Amino acid sequence: MKKIVLITLLLFGFLCTKAQTSTRKSLESQSGDKYSSLIDSANVCINKQPAKAIKFLEEALLLASEQKGDYRSKECYQLLGKANYNLKLYSQSLRFYEKAKGDEESFKSDALNSKNSVVVSEKKSEEKVLTKKKNIIRNSSAADAEILKGQALNYEGLNDDKMLEYTLSQLENMATTADAKAWVNNARGRMAFKNKDYQTAISYFKKVSSLEKVISSKILVAEANDYLGRIYSLQNNKAAAKTFYKISAENAAGANDDNLEYEQNIKLKEEYKSDKEFDKVLKLNKSIAEKTANDTIRNQILLENASVYLEQNKPDKAIAIAQQSIGNTSASSVEVQAEAYKILSKAYEKKGDFEKAFENHETYVDLMDSVHKKRESEITTDLYDNTQVSESNQRIELLEKNKELSDRMIMQLDSERKFQEALIYGLVIFILIVVVSAYLLYKNIKQKKIANQLLALKSLRSQMNPHFIFNALNSVNSFISSNDQKTANKYLADFSKLMRSVLENSQKDFVPLSEEVEVLRLYLKLEHFRFSNKFDYTFEVDENLVVEQYKVPPMLIQPYIENSVWHGLRYKEEKGMLDVRVAGSGDSLTVTITDNGIGRKKSQELKTHNQKQNESMGLKNIESRLQIINDLFKTNLKVQVQDANPKTGEGTIVNISIPFQKE
Repeated sequence: MKKIVLITLLLFGFLCTKAQTSTRKSLESQSGDKYSSLIDSANVCINKQPAKAIKFLEEALLLASEQKGDYRSKECYQLLGKANYNLKLYSQSLRFYEKAKGDEESFKSDALNSKNSVVVSEKKSEEKVLTKKKNIIRNSSAADAEILKGQALNYEGLNDDKMLEYTLSQLENMATTADAKAWVNNARGRMAFKNKDYQTAISYFKKVSSLEKVISSKILVAEANDYLGRIYSLQNNKAAAKTFYKISAENAAGANDDNLEYEQNIKLKEEYKSDKEFDKVLKLNKSIAEKTANDTIRNQILLENASVYLEQNKPDKAIAIAQQSIGNTSASSVEVQAEAYKILSKAYEKKGDFEKAFENHETYVDLMDSVHKKRESEITTDLYDNTQVSESNQRIELLEKNKELSDRMIMQLDSERKFQEALIYGLVIFILIVVVSAYLLYKNIKQKKIANQLLALKSLRSQMNPHFIFNALNSVNSFISSNDQKTANKYLADFSKLMRSVLENSQKDFVPLSEEVEVLRLYLKLEHFRFSNKFDYTFEVDENLVVEQYKVPPMLIQPYIENSVWHGLRYKEEKGMLDVRVAGSGDSLTVTITDNGIGRKKSQELKTHNQKQNESMGLKNIESRLQIINDLFKTNLKVQVQDANPKTGEGTIVNISIPFQKE
């Protein structure tokens, strides 16, 4: 008794834990799907629509806090840092990056706000702030490299060179790949460039440029060469500037960044223009137009070409190209169209057609009014977005505070929850016991039913075999009584072969179709021996049917063939015809047995009472067998019997449908 109680208690505890885990997993799965969807949406728009991304991340962070998923919260805070950086909200971005690192103390420190919110008047205070910041960063690990990059970009935006250099030192210590080192060198180069320390900047950017073959990120190489081009352009070293802009454009193309490639080519063209190398500008534009599939870029190239022709004092060419650009309405913005009309105005002015020059200038002025209105609308939208972002960031801060309060409430309610769970689990285990008991009872009943059906099926097969043997022996007896010993011997040889197959198959529920066809052919041959003057027969199997692949119940088709011979064709005055066809139809096997015998009605009239009783028992056995097979093997065997000629009642057609059973 004690063992039973102990087992029951253990089972109860296991089921309670299982139920709790299952419920939690179900809720986590639903929440996880929504969370992933929100993160994906945020990633899609984080660069071009960061304000929209923040809305997605706000909702994702709420889900993450509900599930207490540290890795999810970290992911949200990291993306919030990136979104705020894209909006140039550097201090707010730093706050989220620090939160992503899990350093709660950093949120209480003014050290995060750098020069935007911390006014340092004394050297000691400045050193104290710097020390606190360094302590925060020192706790970073290799896994936080991306967060450190985000922090470095924000310090760069805040012009905090000390913290930027310290952050880059941490990243440099973590760097194990050429790409990671290139990122640090580019950041240091940008810092030197901003401070107009061009020689230092050149040294850092050339480190990246020289390692082009081992750096996998073409964007990093393009950035380094872009800055080298800028520096040499500022130093009036045009040849070097052109070289590095070309390399930058090539790497942008290698990264499949069409916009960056186009930007670098614009800078290269500016160098050509400053040296009056207009043919090189046109040649470069032609190359870009041939490579790009971007209609907007192609339209911009048309305007550049028109501008070049204007510089070359070729107003007719400039007019033709500017008009072509205006015609590309689907690929031209209002700004681009305005520029096209401006070029037209100047071109007509050069030709001396001042009336057209004035008309196009008026159109240009009208379009520029639209451009200014559009820009005002965009500024209003940006202001609204910034307000929305500010509100979202405030809600996120409030969410963090609410989370702390809710955690305390959860601890207080935990004991009540456990008591409620115990009641629920008790009810669950009671229901489970009832369900298991009912299932075991049902299974036991079902097994008994299957056993009874198998026994009944075997019994029916056993009843059919003696009936078949009796009819066959009658045929042998007929040959012997007519002193046809040779035919009797031949018949007995075929009969013994048939008996062997029948007896072997009688122990099986299903046999290969090929074997059953062979048994039926042999049976028909034997019957034709005896009643050759009464009927002829055909036996056809669909040539597309692979009989070796399918299985059928044994001795299911034979009784219907036997009925056709013994009760339909045997009593026909003239010679009859029996046709047996086996074919595949849809998802089942169809056996059609057709005879032109005397028909079912006349056959019934000619039978004796004993014959009727025997035939009735035989048909009932077949029907019972069909019903048991369908029930036991979950199949749908069907037999349909009808008169071949409904008007005269002569002939019989039997259709047997057997669903395919593969070997």
